[in-house]
Amino acid sequence: MRRGLHAPVSRVFQSGTKGKMSLVSLKGIVLHTKPWKEHDKLVLLYTRERGKLSAMARGGRKPHSGWGAALEPLTVLDFLLFEKEGRRLITQWQIEQSHAALRGDLPGIAVALYWTELLAELAQENDPNQRVYQELTDALSVLGAGLEPVVTNNAFLLKLLSLLGFWPRLDSCVSCGGPVSGKVVIFNPKAGGVLCPQCQVFGRSITVRATTLARARALVGFAWDELRSDPESDGELQELLRLFLGVHLEKGFSPVLTFFSRLDQTVLSPPTRDPNTR
Repeated sequence: MRRGLHAPVSRVFQSGTKGKMSLVSLKGIVLHTKPWKEHDKLVLLYTRERGKLSAMARGGRKPHSGWGAALEPLTVLDFLLFEKEGRRLITQWQIEQSHAALRGDLPGIAVALYWTELLAELAQENDPNQRVYQELTDALSVLGAGLEPVVTNNAFLLKLLSLLGFWPRLDSCVSCGGPVSGKVVIFNPKAGGVLCPQCQVFGRSITVRATTLARARALVGFAWDELRSDPESDGELQELLRLFLGVHLEKGFSPVLTFFSRLDQTVLSPPTRDPNTR
């Protein structure tokens, strides 16, 4: 790590009447930062050991502080966290992964930054979930390696919603629990899943092919190296997720993702077949 430390440590020690202090070694992904006072930055990370947490980067706003790329969103850090009386300070750090390949890919970086926004919004402070950390790490790796952004985004969002308990009901009617059959079914974002014909409600619903719902269920269990694009289902699934997140999380696809989707529709949206071609 920076400043001469070469081995991870984990110590907890007591300092008389001044309260408990701790120094712990953590690994985390930077979600975002914001200015704090004149020279510092407040860093929000998703860590492997603690889940989401915020900590101070002393001198992070100074031009020649040495922090540099360490405070960029998506950077993976090994760092030492000093804690005392509810305050946290990053004292030493080392960049494990900067995701440099993603930073030169506009659609890829747009999707990845959207993930950081969702985690910042959805995850609870100090609620560790190593599966979430691992899925984010794996998703960033395959996205940086060139996996198609739409299928990568769909897969990560479905895995994340499942792990955090926001999974929409896709295998039976969300209202009565009855079976839902047919090649095309009704999905209601506000209801939180699919509806049978008897339970259809007013509001914004969309028709979804049964094959798309089957793909959604499959994507949750797919290993990242098994993912392949399916243009017929991926676009429809992307719209389903956009509507579901917009209603339940008050967090539709972010301005960042919207901007880049307009910049390059042919990359962020599955290609449509020209009806005049064969």
